[in-house]
Amino acid sequence: MKVNLEPGAAGSARVVLYEDHEDARDWVASVRANSGTATGRLADFQDIILPNKAALDNLLDQQGAPPELLIVDLKIGGDHNAGFEAIERFRKTCAADTVPIVVFSVVDTKDVVARAYELGATSFVKKPANENRKVDALTEIFVYWLEHDKRLA
Repeated sequence: MKVNLEPGAAGSARVVLYEDHEDARDWVASVRANSGTATGRLADFQDIILPNKAALDNLLDQQGAPPELLIVDLKIGGDHNAGFEAIERFRKTCAADTVPIVVFSVVDTKDVVARAYELGATSFVKKPANENRKVDALTEIFVYWLEHDKRLA
């Protein structure tokens, strides 16, 4: 899977979601719908969904500017360490210490959260089981990092 890392429209933010859930694209579409009156980066973001390790490898092998936001599920394809590996590899490969990495995971035990932060996660959000709440949580993540956080402005 070739991932396009070229900038989108002028001013658009590139958001990478490392998530293998079959509804991930629908979640992002709902985030767009929820932010219908937004302006700026939230109104015009380019999403890149990485459903597996091969897509992540492709992203990390490409040259170019890193994304403005990386959202990572910890369990990809049954591998409970895939998200941790993605955080670590992204920080080492992209040399992008300023890119926010938000973990979005159903598992939020103290040791899991601590490990995510040790590897370079910027934030950790528990993924709700309810689909509507999942979209609400993702919308809050997008709003915060694309509209309110000033490192991306």
